[in-house]
Amino acid sequence: MIILRLALHSLRNRWVTAALTAFAIALSVMLLLGVEKVRTGARDSFANTIAGTDLVAGSRTGDVQLLLYAVFRIGNATNNITWDSYQDIAARPEVAWIVPLSLGDSHHGFRVLGTTRGYFEHYRYRSDSGLTFEEGRAFEDLFDAVLGADVAEALSYRLGDPIVVAHGLGDTSFAKHDDKPFRVAGILAKTGTPVDRTVHVSLEAIEAIHVDWQSGARIPGQSVSAEEVRRMDLDPKAVTAAMIGLTSKLATFKLQRFVNEYPEEPLSAILPGAALQELWSLVGTAETALTVISAMVVVTALLGMATMILATLNERRREMAILRSVGARPATILGLLVAEAGLLGIAGAALGVAMLYGVLGIVRPLVVAAMEVVHPRTGVKAVVARPGQLAQEPRMNVHKNARMTVHGRLLLVARVRAQGWRIEGAALAAGVSVRTAYKWLARHRAGGARALHDRSSAPARSPRRLPAEVTAEIERLRRQRLSGPQIARRLGRPGSTVGLVLRRLGLGRLAALNPRPPALRYQRAGPGELLHIDTKKLGRIDGIGHRITGNRRDTRRGAGWEILHVAIDDAARLAYSEVLPDERKASAIAFLARALAWFGRHGVTVERIMTDNGSAYRSHDFRRACADAGLRHLRTKPYTPRTNGKAERFIQTALREWAYAKPYASSSERSLAIDPWLHHYNHHRPHAGINALTPAARLNNLLGNDN
Repeated sequence: MIILRLALHSLRNRWVTAALTAFAIALSVMLLLGVEKVRTGARDSFANTIAGTDLVAGSRTGDVQLLLYAVFRIGNATNNITWDSYQDIAARPEVAWIVPLSLGDSHHGFRVLGTTRGYFEHYRYRSDSGLTFEEGRAFEDLFDAVLGADVAEALSYRLGDPIVVAHGLGDTSFAKHDDKPFRVAGILAKTGTPVDRTVHVSLEAIEAIHVDWQSGARIPGQSVSAEEVRRMDLDPKAVTAAMIGLTSKLATFKLQRFVNEYPEEPLSAILPGAALQELWSLVGTAETALTVISAMVVVTALLGMATMILATLNERRREMAILRSVGARPATILGLLVAEAGLLGIAGAALGVAMLYGVLGIVRPLVVAAMEVVHPRTGVKAVVARPGQLAQEPRMNVHKNARMTVHGRLLLVARVRAQGWRIEGAALAAGVSVRTAYKWLARHRAGGARALHDRSSAPARSPRRLPAEVTAEIERLRRQRLSGPQIARRLGRPGSTVGLVLRRLGLGRLAALNPRPPALRYQRAGPGELLHIDTKKLGRIDGIGHRITGNRRDTRRGAGWEILHVAIDDAARLAYSEVLPDERKASAIAFLARALAWFGRHGVTVERIMTDNGSAYRSHDFRRACADAGLRHLRTKPYTPRTNGKAERFIQTALREWAYAKPYASSSERSLAIDPWLHHYNHHRPHAGINALTPAARLNNLLGNDN
């Protein structure tokens, strides 16, 4: 206590220097905590934007870009989803609900979203919070609109007020749908998400306001009134994206694969959580840099404090001499200096925290209004083509960084030729050069809208193209099993040319000349006649890897492996499986014993087992275990895993529906999930190979217990 009192009196005598030092520490602490506050707040804002949605589907593009325009309303889609494709996805048995999203217009800079009433029922944020109405209800009439909280507040709208949608995304637009005004039917409660800055209308309304528009402009001489449009067929032709909820989390990757491989048009399906993490990782470097800079500022302030104390030692010799004369030891004097430093540090840290919360209280409204990520509001004065336009036109393979799609080119042409824009202004709005704008205008004059699609990169004519008879001769010689160099020498052609032709013909490898062996499919008549046994390596879980993010650079190395051991009956497809730490002979023998006991409890007496040629299965101990159990041990032909195809197929199903069906926090959590999934597989999942029966039902039929 005496040292603290002395330190307080000493600091009071040098109050100016002490106050400046404490203020420097306070500023550095405020900066460090402020950066951390902003970082965690921004991360929470990202994470809380959408919840309860298993997949977001849209036109083929990057995961982050699809997330930005579908969820955050930032940017535009490279293309739309045709309505037929949307209905195909909605009809899948895995889909519990699906909500279409159609973007394209705006109202005073706020995005207009066409959707269905299911949007207000299924949209979730902040874990499981749903949308609620501050006033009014969801849209019922064709021209009803539901406003986000920020839209209503910023524009002072009330229920029943008319609003006019503009054709474009800018705060100001010269192309408006003023002949078909909307009426405010509802105002949503504040959510802190992009919903607050969105005007919601029905999908049919989006189609209705565009019936007399084409190529981003009103069709000259054609006008359809609001009453006339009510009698028209307003089924959507296309939508921008769709939010999807599934009946089971186990079906996530199955449906994602279906969408990503959809044959009719290029589509993408993303996991919102994984895409959010990828988006946040893009700013990770800047986040780390800010934290390091803030920490360096704190260290600098502390060094300044230490420098101040050391610099005053020479001036305080008389003070220290007096202290020594009254019996103070060197440790006491050192304690006095340390106490002064501690008091300055504590005072500076407390003042920094107080300053931080004071500044946050003052600037919070400004920060919320400027959060373009959580509350996006575009200021770009651009117009996009209406949803469904050119739905039947040939689709382009547009890369994710493309400046313009065919819709953007049509828009550029419409602005110049129909709306009277200067070419320089239209090029600037489209983000391309004036030369590029002239190019698309010239193509449009020459060939119309069709000419705005990408052309083939192949040359119109190739004088040096290899004659067709030479290509046929190369193929003939290859089918005589001549190698590439031999063909080149015989025909007097470069080896690179021959190799290119062979690859184009699909004959780059001699194995391509061998006919594929016919598939030999077999099935034992009774349960237990043959049990297929196999193993599969599973990487231990040490964070989210490429199976979830889809990015191979996220591969986790050094975590080790776990082994999935499987046993499946050939006749009934009844399966038993365990996750073990290795695939050595001791583990294989123990698994065999437990599998035989499990099948025995289900009334199955195993006669034969089939395995591959792994070292554990070739061991004398495993052979002895099979003999003791009275089993005949069959092994597959080397390098022919299809012989044990039922086990291989079961492993693929397990990986898709269990191991990689959802993100797991740890390997133990994944291991605990296998028993519920096995029960689902054996008792509830129909199997196409056994006439859509479940393995349990098939076993009962074979054992005669189905009566």
